[in-house]
Amino acid sequence: MSASRADAFPAEAERLRLAALSRYDVLDTPPEPEFDEVAALAADLLRAPMALVSLVDQDRQWSKARVGLDAPGVPRTWAFCDLALRTGGEPLVVPDAAADPRFAGNPLVCGGPRIRFYAGVPLLTPDGQALGTVCVMSPEPREAGLSSVEARRLTSLAAIAMRALETRREARQAGRFAAEAEARQVREERLRLALDAAGGCAWELHPRTGLSTWDTAARGLFGMPGEGLPFEDALRLFAHPEDAGAVRDAVSRALDPAGDGRCAVEHRGARPGADGRPRWFRSVGQARFLAENGRPVRATRLVCTSIETTGQRSAAERQALLVGELNHRVKNTLAVVLALAEQTRRATSNGGPEKRRFHADFRSRLLALARAHDLLTHGAWQATALADLAQAALAPFGALAADGPPRIEAHGPRVMLAPEPAVALAMALHELATNASKHGALSSPTGRVSLAWGPAPGREAALDIAWTESGGPPLAGPPAHRGFGLRLLERALARQLEGEVTLDYPRAGFAFRLRLPLGGERVTLG
Repeated sequence: MSASRADAFPAEAERLRLAALSRYDVLDTPPEPEFDEVAALAADLLRAPMALVSLVDQDRQWSKARVGLDAPGVPRTWAFCDLALRTGGEPLVVPDAAADPRFAGNPLVCGGPRIRFYAGVPLLTPDGQALGTVCVMSPEPREAGLSSVEARRLTSLAAIAMRALETRREARQAGRFAAEAEARQVREERLRLALDAAGGCAWELHPRTGLSTWDTAARGLFGMPGEGLPFEDALRLFAHPEDAGAVRDAVSRALDPAGDGRCAVEHRGARPGADGRPRWFRSVGQARFLAENGRPVRATRLVCTSIETTGQRSAAERQALLVGELNHRVKNTLAVVLALAEQTRRATSNGGPEKRRFHADFRSRLLALARAHDLLTHGAWQATALADLAQAALAPFGALAADGPPRIEAHGPRVMLAPEPAVALAMALHELATNASKHGALSSPTGRVSLAWGPAPGREAALDIAWTESGGPPLAGPPAHRGFGLRLLERALARQLEGEVTLDYPRAGFAFRLRLPLGGERVTLG
């Protein structure tokens, strides 16, 4: 037979047939007694040396049971059974394959088992899809074909094999349902334990009826009287009157087929705690939708959990209060230090320009420290972005103002700094900008500074920060005297940040390089 016969089914009909075959999940499974008995009965009742219970896949014929044949399958283009699929349930009888032009050149006729006689009846599903056959074969031709009794017996055997396939599918499906039910019960028990541990509950809303169901924990938390409670009635027990609207809006958004079905809302409970203070809850859920043509059209249920967050909220409020108090006290301390510095300046105002400069520098450094402190306090003393730190440290110099081109261009990838390195780097940037304003690029109207940072070339675990000045007064080399600022940059900074510092003095302008190790919690990239 040619390969064209395997393509005789229209594409859509073949797709449906193969989909039906897949639902039975029988291909390449071990032998089973029910099908072995059908093949044996077919061989005995029709007095044939070879018999099959066969299934026709996309490219092959595979035997679930066989008598008198060794090979479990053959290419579909060789299979007599492929033609039997097209009979509509009637037997296909080939009295002499060698004399039949449809089979005369078939390898199974010319060689191998040398089939001459074939008779097969298709296995039809309840919806009429042909999966395979029950067939008999012989190396001897039978000019008379099948008698009416033999045809009836072969048809009955095909029906028995099909019922066995149906029973097998139903048993497997029932087993899957049982396994899924058990798995669902395990998941629900785990969820229940997790909710109990977190002080939470589970509930559902059924949009079609407007009824809500609440678990036992919800009844204890909110005083719910039982299941099947109208949602509006439940809402009066579930949420504080001032928060009921927010809960209702969150539920409505979740039930909207145009959305993602997610529900998330923070709200107070309707009943206060034993201390008379509000109890806070976080309710999250997911809606399920009825779909048509692959698109959601109507919500069928909303499944939610509600967990009490009163303790976490109180802890967060206490932390914010402590951080605010700490910030207030540190600011007061800095104000006292600034006042002392100012008093000292006035008391020594006749002490000459060096003393006056000392007090001005001292005051500006304290202010730089205060700005870094403000930035970290705003972020609850967590990691802060290097870009934000540069903005805060350099803003007093007018270098990053929006009116006109910036005197300092700051750019680089997102880098996060822990509080300790952030304070040290803020002081370093202040010293660099101060020095540039007095002696370097920022002391000239044409001067510019580039502040850039990024991964160190060839060093995956290192970050380079570069301060490069240009357009200012030409440099004649390193300064003869190294003041506090240079010592801070060259020694203290490297020690505090565990980094490598390089200071260069080319004629075009001062250049500062800082290489920091990445990783851990101190300096992170991204």
